[in-house]
Amino acid sequence: MNIINRHCPHCGQPILQGALFCLDCGSRILGAAPTAGGRRLTNLGIPNVTVDLETLPSGSYIFVLEGVDKGCRFDLVDKATFIIGRDDADLSLQDPFISRRHTEIKSDKQRWLISDLSSTNGSFVNDIPAKGQELLDGDIIEVGYSTLMFRVKL
Repeated sequence: MNIINRHCPHCGQPILQGALFCLDCGSRILGAAPTAGGRRLTNLGIPNVTVDLETLPSGSYIFVLEGVDKGCRFDLVDKATFIIGRDDADLSLQDPFISRRHTEIKSDKQRWLISDLSSTNGSFVNDIPAKGQELLDGDIIEVGYSTLMFRVKL
């Protein structure tokens, strides 16, 4: 059995090499960061990620940082609700580990809220399951094997 120097971000148990879920608590392992003495070394394994908004108009954006669609940008305009998923979703990703209707991002005109749509692999914001919480500028969203960043330019 190959145990690598990574631990479950939820229960702290060692993660088996290649595991997608913790064998102890069942939590999703995608995006787990290396640890030292039980402490996480980086936030979601993405050190010092920045996305330049300098040339963009005011608005809200989703940037794909990691995954099949790395480098793509989605502008959150003209609608109050967006679905992240495969195929005909509003924010369509080619990641085979996301559901057709994976995650919902909804605006109430004051803020953006994110919720998982009972997807198989879950949706996470800053390593916390997405259950209707507010998205803040710079938040990291994980769906399937894709890592996204939510940005707002005022």
